[in-house]
Amino acid sequence: MPVTGAALVLICMSDAYKKSKNCKLEAEFAFKQDKERVFAVVETKYRPDGWLSALQGMSMYYDITDEKFDMRSDELIRQMRLKLQEKEVKACTPKRDTGPSGSAFKRNHRNSFFRFKGNQ
Repeated sequence: MPVTGAALVLICMSDAYKKSKNCKLEAEFAFKQDKERVFAVVETKYRPDGWLSALQGMSMYYDITDEKFDMRSDELIRQMRLKLQEKEVKACTPKRDTGPSGSAFKRNHRNSFFRFKGNQ
């Protein structure tokens, strides 16, 4: 699926998109893979419902069908850039090594052990 290598998926919502089995599979795959998603309505007066509405959830969507297309498409592009930047920050932020096999745990555990032995 093309979604596999994507950092972000733009879901262009319309009645035809909602009725397409392939579009549904791809959108659900993007959700399961925890891909960043941005939603845009591309059909005049379309409002998502059914599985597409459930997938969108509380996410904002952009209606890019009317006379304000230029302004709204700019907002859409800004949102996609923001989501990509957030994803880069998450990917570059080192996770703290605090689990049982982590060095912070071992160091603290070892210090506790030596303090305990020294107190006997």
